[in-house]
Amino acid sequence: MGTRLMQERNARGQFVPGSRGYWTDHRGDPRRSGPNHPQWKEHVGYVQLHKWARKQFCDPRECWLCGATGRIEMACINRIYTKAEATWAALCVSCHGMIDNHPFVNKYRTRRPEVARLREAGWSIERIADAVGASRSTISRDLQALGLT
Repeated sequence: MGTRLMQERNARGQFVPGSRGYWTDHRGDPRRSGPNHPQWKEHVGYVQLHKWARKQFCDPRECWLCGATGRIEMACINRIYTKAEATWAALCVSCHGMIDNHPFVNKYRTRRPEVARLREAGWSIERIADAVGASRSTISRDLQALGLT
């Protein structure tokens, strides 16, 4: 075992606040960080691995794909969840969903041509929403994006 510093005591035998003690002995020691730490695990859960990657590789400020500066997440770009830096990228929420092929991201974007065709045929937003299976706000947003409001 390595040497351990005991916490300092004053003349009455009370512990001195702020002195290095038994539990803070190895804090910040590079020999006990990463894989050398006694609690290091190779196989961890999904959320903890994403938190670890964010802390380890960068403090992301913009999306690696589109350059957006909103909410940025660490994403595993090849779906092999390891602790290798080459498998991680800082992505915005929409690009992360696109990379992961999440079912709710851009769900109705592929139906925009159909929405445009129905609107040009004179259909109301409510009727289009019922036909497509989307909310009225989604249809309104898509029509604004298409310039058909």
